Amino acid sequence: MPEEGKTYLIFLKQSGDIWRPVTMTYYIFEVKKIGAESFLVPLDESFSFVFVPRPDGVTPESPGIYRMEEMLHILKEYVSGTTSAWNAAPALTSLMPGDFPQERVLPTGCDFDLGSGLCRWQNAAINTYYDDTNVPSGFGVILGSVQSAMTTSYPDISPANSGQVSFTPNCGDGVVTGTDFTTFLTSLNGNQTTLIIFEDPCSQVPDLSGCVGTLAIGGGYSSSATHTYKGDTWKNALWGYVVVNNGTFGCQTLADYQIMLTHELTHTYRMDHLNSTSYPNQNMNPFCCNNINTKDMECMNYTYDLSLPVQLVTFDAQPLGDRQVHLTWSTAAETDNDHFILEHSADGLRFEVITSVPGHNSFEPHHYDWTDRAPLPGLNYYRLSQVDFDGRASSLGIKVVAIGHRDEDVSIYPNPAKADAMSLKTAFSFDFYGTLEISDMSGRIVAQRSLSLEKGKQITEQSVDGLAPGVYWLKLQSASDVRVLRFFKN
Repeated sequence: MPEEGKTYLIFLKQSGDIWRPVTMTYYIFEVKKIGAESFLVPLDESFSFVFVPRPDGVTPESPGIYRMEEMLHILKEYVSGTTSAWNAAPALTSLMPGDFPQERVLPTGCDFDLGSGLCRWQNAAINTYYDDTNVPSGFGVILGSVQSAMTTSYPDISPANSGQVSFTPNCGDGVVTGTDFTTFLTSLNGNQTTLIIFEDPCSQVPDLSGCVGTLAIGGGYSSSATHTYKGDTWKNALWGYVVVNNGTFGCQTLADYQIMLTHELTHTYRMDHLNSTSYPNQNMNPFCCNNINTKDMECMNYTYDLSLPVQLVTFDAQPLGDRQVHLTWSTAAETDNDHFILEHSADGLRFEVITSVPGHNSFEPHHYDWTDRAPLPGLNYYRLSQVDFDGRASSLGIKVVAIGHRDEDVSIYPNPAKADAMSLKTAFSFDFYGTLEISDMSGRIVAQRSLSLEKGKQITEQSVDGLAPGVYWLKLQSASDVRVLRFFKN
């Protein structure tokens, strides 16, 4: 759905006092940018549609991503009647939604603070133990069922039922979860450990009164160390705990007891309560007992998301002087990641691989960098992708870098070209010997010729006779120099 603060292009048709969509769903485009250039991106669900021919045999136009400037030009020409046939192809790109920077905002209403600031486990494979004192009968099976329900709804966490242990807390400070607790957990499995304790041995929680009161408490520790995830700084989660109150097992049905335990173990993943008024019927509402619901899943699956093999933290491209581009990117974690590829383009449409960089394929943060020592004058587009061991590739985004200002000595006029020819004005500081090439937005070359120009100011005529109205690229290329300009043909 459209969101406040964003810009959209919406295709509507007026019917009396009412404006209605031109089509059922494929009519909303969001404005997104790569560098300084704006694009019209259909809402993601549009790409899942299947388009079939109409009764008259015409196949509806399938969704695509368009250059905004060109699309608005085409729309104005069509609406004004300057062109009678609709043709959006000149504005169409080969980009996909994944090529744009992903928005990384914790969903509204989700809270992973628990009093310590944003906090999560970097490695969601947590060993869960339970104390052997006052353990309910058959608890190993109960815990297995709870963890199975959690991993079904939260597929990117990996809790392990690590079995029964013996822990006798020092209750001198009135809490189960003191220094002796963390020392004991560290001896079991480092800081990737959670322990469940029954019947509140240190009276940390007020006793139930007639089965009314706090059933259990759950939470964990956080480190002063941090990591970056989806653009935010998160504290590293450490040891987790669940303390079940006196009499809780006897006060609940087995089903409700499992729901309660699910709730408390979710706290060990650092998720706090959900507002029961805004998000009713959720497992993480502050009262028992609701099964895992949609808002629970939205929050947890944002915070523990390994759907992409690579958790990209940053991707940046910066000019080094006027002849090189330094590209850097960093990851928070990598799963089944074989390598990265960097592609380059002069127009944002036709990309060529320029390097391959091996991945680290680990849960540890890693930093990568590579320098392009031969960028083109003007705009340079860089696309970063990740490749799995099985060969599947995922685009991680595109960056645009402008190199030098030498395109100021090449210009086209009039632009848009309104006749059968246009003028190319150059002011090179060298003699140019190379080719002139014109291509349409699909990359098809529509005109090509050799070109020789003396240094200094020159004006040459270029025929555009026969070119359909639309947007084109003009490229001047010699052995040592490339210039790419964009122009319109009315």
